Amino acid sequence: MMTYVVQPGDTLYTIVDKFGSTVSAIVEANNIIDPDVLFIGQVLRIPVEGEDIYQGPIPRPGPEETVYVVQPGDTLALIAEKFGTSVQAVVRRNSIADPNFMLPGQVLIIPLRVAGPPEQPPRPPAPPIGRRIASREIDGLQYILYVNKSVYDRGEPVKVTLIKRNTTTQRTFLLEYPSSKRYDFVIRYEQQVVWRWSKGKIFTPAVQRKRLGPGETLIYRETWNQEIDGQEAKPGVYRLIGWNTATPNVRLVVQFRIT
Repeated sequence: MMTYVVQPGDTLYTIVDKFGSTVSAIVEANNIIDPDVLFIGQVLRIPVEGEDIYQGPIPRPGPEETVYVVQPGDTLALIAEKFGTSVQAVVRRNSIADPNFMLPGQVLIIPLRVAGPPEQPPRPPAPPIGRRIASREIDGLQYILYVNKSVYDRGEPVKVTLIKRNTTTQRTFLLEYPSSKRYDFVIRYEQQVVWRWSKGKIFTPAVQRKRLGPGETLIYRETWNQEIDGQEAKPGVYRLIGWNTATPNVRLVVQFRIT
């Protein structure tokens, strides 16, 4: 389920063409009464194959507010500067628990006018664990790797997601894989590999090709149960490395903590 803000000139039919959904699916997902009537700035849920990163509720803007959809690489400071507001105002308006972390696709309400006296600078954050989401874009191909939490209890499943997205509007990529293995994940504790998704799996050793059209997305999800050679994982900071095996072979790294 993707999130989209209606732009000038948009119709349900142009949105369908952009995301590969259907008019009936969008109408049902958003309780639209008249499919021929959309409003600029209207926030829609777009049902597509697979899922987008952000799946939270869609907030509604009030007077002197606007809607913004978080893009890869965004920070609250950049967003606040773009709209001439403050980080604290955006945090308060959206009840953001961790100002250092947002998800691409997340919908924010941006106050366009900051009232009252200048705000005090926030307290220095606690020492970071490291990013639980990483992204990189190369020549129109965007790669995103993330885990669903920054901190896990012992024994709690660690859910891993790797996304490969064609961000262009006209170009189709031909992805070539050296075997039937499309991706892999590795988790390290200190210098030791404690989990490799592909370990023990059998893959066909033959070149395979897949087309990725404009706006299309590939999503791969796996789960680590915190088991290491039959034993429960120790508390500490872990590193996840994930990659798509097609060329270019881009590797992304994120971190999380087990308490």
